[in-house]
Amino acid sequence: MIERMLSDKQAARRAGLSVPTFMKLVHEGLLPPPIKYPGIKRNLWDVVLLDRSLDKHSGLLNSVHNAREEARRRFPNAQQS
Repeated sequence: MIERMLSDKQAARRAGLSVPTFMKLVHEGLLPPPIKYPGIKRNLWDVVLLDRSLDKHSGLLNSVHNAREEARRRFPNAQQS
């Protein structure tokens, strides 16, 4: 089972980073900030937001966007999903 919310350590591990490096990138605005819930003292990281940020910085999102644009250009009458 994949958890939706991650601890600092889990989020850093998912990004392939040490916790200090992960936190540095968060403070620099390169990774999303933690989600804060009333009554919960620890940081919680949304795995979807974290993955989207990592995809963006890796260029993956641009690759997907470019592939969709190329498909639209080549097949203008194709049904869009």
